[in-house]
Amino acid sequence: MVPDIVKIDAVLTIQAGTIIKFHADGGLEVWDNGTINAIGLNDSKILFTSIKDDTGGDTNNDLAGTTPNSGDWDIVDLGDQNGSQFKYCNYQ
Repeated sequence: MVPDIVKIDAVLTIQAGTIIKFHADGGLEVWDNGTINAIGLNDSKILFTSIKDDTGGDTNNDLAGTTPNSGDWDIVDLGDQNGSQFKYCNYQ
């Protein structure tokens, strides 16, 4: 079973060009010792999107059966933590 919210309690580094797909109600939540370093490039952005998005491949194996919509996934929650970085990221 896939967790809805992935809890980050260490440094999570996301490489340029990465596509992160969330299930409904899914997302990332930074905890006490966590930070997210999501540093894309102008021509190689990081994408946070829905599992319904076929960008980068048909992850949910439904061919063209679903399309992504705003609100398909929940949150990237940084809480009270400082130090996370997001550059050249897109959210769908």
